[in-house]
Amino acid sequence: MKKLQEIVRVIDRKRLKRIEIFNEGGPTQRNNLYYKFYKGIKEGRFKTDKEAANELFGCEPSDKKYLMLKSRVKSRLINSLFFLEANNSKYMQAYYRINRNLIASKILIINGAKNTSLSLYRSTLTEAIKYGLSDVALECLRTLRYQSAFLGRQKDFHRYNDQLKECMQVYQAELRAEEYMSLLTLPFVKSFAKKPEMKEDAERYLREIEELRVANKDLDFRLLNFDLLYFRLRAICLQILQDYDELLHNAEETEHFLDTNPPLAMPIRYGECAFQRMIGLLHLGDYEGGKAIATRSLHLFNEGSVNWAIFLEYYFLLCMHTGNYGKASDIFRKVVEHPRFVHLDENRREKWRIFEGFLKYMMGAEEDNPESVAANRFNIWKFLNEVPIYSKDKRGLNIAIIVLQVLFLLDRQDYDGIIKRAEALKVYCSRYLKRDEDFRSNCFLKMVLIMEKKDFDKEATSRIAEKYFSKLKTSRFSYNSGSLATLEIIPYEQLWLKILDKLKDS
Repeated sequence: MKKLQEIVRVIDRKRLKRIEIFNEGGPTQRNNLYYKFYKGIKEGRFKTDKEAANELFGCEPSDKKYLMLKSRVKSRLINSLFFLEANNSKYMQAYYRINRNLIASKILIINGAKNTSLSLYRSTLTEAIKYGLSDVALECLRTLRYQSAFLGRQKDFHRYNDQLKECMQVYQAELRAEEYMSLLTLPFVKSFAKKPEMKEDAERYLREIEELRVANKDLDFRLLNFDLLYFRLRAICLQILQDYDELLHNAEETEHFLDTNPPLAMPIRYGECAFQRMIGLLHLGDYEGGKAIATRSLHLFNEGSVNWAIFLEYYFLLCMHTGNYGKASDIFRKVVEHPRFVHLDENRREKWRIFEGFLKYMMGAEEDNPESVAANRFNIWKFLNEVPIYSKDKRGLNIAIIVLQVLFLLDRQDYDGIIKRAEALKVYCSRYLKRDEDFRSNCFLKMVLIMEKKDFDKEATSRIAEKYFSKLKTSRFSYNSGSLATLEIIPYEQLWLKILDKLKDS
């Protein structure tokens, strides 16, 4: 009761006013200007200040009365954030509660409710450590250490001081892991092609974080968040290093870590492990393993979400790479026929359209075959007549389109159609493809150009292109969902053998 009395005194002394938030109140609430402004934004009627100012006041956006309303609406919206309900995840509920209690602790202590504040700081610290929130724990420990010294509690001071030092050590390790994750991710913002020098960086970063993990393992302060960051950084590094067996092992270790630390065991984190497994199995060509992972893990993603579509993208590619076209067809339908497919970004939707073309080609579908996955959807003639928009950002999609057009044209023995594209392809290769970043694509497209140059003669094309074919066989396919530049819907080695089968004998 004493703590409640202290909180009541703080509130009474500050003369708490009505909390101004947005809610679905009665007619008065729904008819006032605040709510009309909120509703206009919510329903998409107010896309600009000009639209809002004109409808609400019949004035310009610079008018003082509009600016005042806008400021007050913003204030109410911010107030409303503190009353949002967390989702059903125990972790997210705890995250909201812990951060809310930290803010409440600060408000109480600056208003003189010291006993209640310190009690709340202590309970917040306990929960922050339990859920691995080192930044919150750090703030709690700073205040508890200071107040212990101020109150002359020597034993408490030394206890909090020791904990704070360990917490700072852990927090610095977390910051370093986050820094390295960002440094490895940053180059992909403008170009998704892998940089050769990144392998050295990945090895160095991973080695340093592993050393930090060993150095900190004997600390009394728990390292939950740092361990989680370690597994995430390791997953990124292993993909850059193309060590897919170890990537599968990392996913297994991460799952074990989550199993033994229930506070962190969220579906989204198990979903990250499923991603790692599917990526690894795609590159190892393990269809049965991929099928098993998809069966047991698909429920971890909200159906129709971006992550759900990306997970199925990897599964689709695995099916295509291993010749399981019937299953690939099922996955294709599942994604593109989902109501939320239209909400995916343009590149992802365009990618699935190209998937459709390769699926049609590999299944030998014809327009008059009603059982074809693409019979009533994919128009070959329209596709053949389209010219891809050559750009650096879409080079992976462009290459896939070019390859698919060549395959269909060869099927129809339309050599003139391929010749017409050859000159543009030469320009595209010299302008956008780099030797290191697009090595496999470069090799394959050079083989296609040799085919055209040798007048589609099978023996001459095969002999001269052999050096590039050998390079393909000794290089590793490596794909990340964001990396359009490295997209191979069917491995180039398989496609080349199909192309040779279509060429003219001498």
